[in-house]
Amino acid sequence: MITNLFYTAVSPETAYIINDYPWGWTLKTQQKVWIETDKKHGDRIVRQTLNPKNNVWCKPKKSTYEAIMVMGFNEENHISHIGLWHSASAEEVNKFLSQIDKDKLTEAQKNQLRIIIARNKVYENVTFTVKNVTGQTDEEREAHRKEQEAIQHKINNAIYHEYKNTKV
Repeated sequence: MITNLFYTAVSPETAYIINDYPWGWTLKTQQKVWIETDKKHGDRIVRQTLNPKNNVWCKPKKSTYEAIMVMGFNEENHISHIGLWHSASAEEVNKFLSQIDKDKLTEAQKNQLRIIIARNKVYENVTFTVKNVTGQTDEEREAHRKEQEAIQHKINNAIYHEYKNTKV
């Protein structure tokens, strides 16, 4: 379980500093940890270590994007995070919201949350059918592709309208 969440480590300047971070077998150094936010992709953890031999910060190491991340400490008092993937279910969203203070999320994080909630709401009413398309003519395949594009367009419009009406 992640506890003692903090929302302010959002850049190298505001990063959480880990002192006595191991470097090799014998040396200790510092490591900065923060959450980098991209409006389109979401959040990712960034770690940057200070080279103790020359006191120069190494190249930042970046994790994979998730829609939303919040940092905190795990049971061993190590930096960790809780987050939501872009494909999070309504149940996962509710669990995430029960663990965080949503008022402390950035506007970009709130927008990601609105997108996930809107997508889940719209997809509650979407059904999927698997069809065997083997042996279809080129015309039939093209007609099927156009039909699927039209359906996806309707779904995307519904998500957009739901997003506009979703409050976080």
